[in-house]
Amino acid sequence: MAEVHIYEINCVKKQQALSKDRINVLLDGQRISGPHSMGKGDEVKLNTEHPFTGTAVITVEEEDNNGKGELLGTKVVRDTDGNDSWRVAVFDARPNTYYTLTYHVHES
Repeated sequence: MAEVHIYEINCVKKQQALSKDRINVLLDGQRISGPHSMGKGDEVKLNTEHPFTGTAVITVEEEDNNGKGELLGTKVVRDTDGNDSWRVAVFDARPNTYYTLTYHVHES
């Protein structure tokens, strides 16, 4: 069994033109953090660890005013990725949006 340690998320470029984005982080479809109000240059320390076997999917979405999430991107992590090195995933699936998420996978 492995564990994914999700350290922080950074906003390089937000989606909303006039207001801050409301960012959620999900793991295998379950929200593990958020919503976080984020603008350009903001970072949020999540510092959360979650066990998994095989693969896990990290998803970042921007929550609209109606409560629905717009997908900003996904990152599949594997239990074989574990070498305790920090990695950076990019989430930029929507126009004019760019977020980075720092994480690592290690044995639990």
